[in-house]
Amino acid sequence: MVSTFQKQIQELEAERDLLVSIRERAVSEGGKLTAFGQDLVHTCLKHGIPNGDTAKIIGVTTSAITQRAKKLSEE
Repeated sequence: MVSTFQKQIQELEAERDLLVSIRERAVSEGGKLTAFGQDLVHTCLKHGIPNGDTAKIIGVTTSAITQRAKKLSEE
């Protein structure tokens, strides 16, 4: 029988695994945003998610998101 606390831990671990998966796809080994990462930033910006929150999700600095936002506005 799994306790409520153990179930919560399992749910948090699953969420962590999902976040790790997103980060692995969003940023290259060299620290640059991949095409997936750029699309994710664009989607977050489009839906009003703050740059700081997007940066935390992807695992980059807020300035990296701000720079990408600037490039998108110039396109």
